[in-house]
Amino acid sequence: MILASLLALSACSTPEAPKPATPAPVAAPAPVAASVAPPPAATPPTATTPPPDGKEAEEATAATVIPDSPAGIVADLKKDRDIIKALLDAGKLDDVHPIARQVMDLATALPGKATALAGGDKGTVALKCVDIKEKADAMHDAADEGKTAAAKTAFAAVSADVDAIAGIVK
Repeated sequence: MILASLLALSACSTPEAPKPATPAPVAAPAPVAASVAPPPAATPPTATTPPPDGKEAEEATAATVIPDSPAGIVADLKKDRDIIKALLDAGKLDDVHPIARQVMDLATALPGKATALAGGDKGTVALKCVDIKEKADAMHDAADEGKTAAAKTAFAAVSADVDAIAGIVK
């Protein structure tokens, strides 16, 4: 038995010369069709975004129309100011938000439309517009929170800035 084991081990331990590898045959490339069909059109996604609610809905549906001229923007600022004053005086705080949003949009657009103003006037208008945006934001936040006095205080600042701009942009 020992002899059989030794013979088996010796048969395994004798090195054999490696056989050369034979390269596999290479297939010829497939012929190209004369005309290639375009890829299928992408299908639109089927999932829809849920509609916004609350303030997001007001902002999404009430797109502000921006007049082409600085004077047109100032006229809209004055009109919106009058609407907000009437809403605040009537205690309709819930209705202030969308109009305040329009005031912010108009104030954002005005400096870009008022490029023909003299340097100092252009800078003043730009600064007043930043103030209007900040105060209009504070006004609609206060109105949303039911803080009438704070909304009226912010409104007074917006109104003064609109008057100052109206004196420059004619």
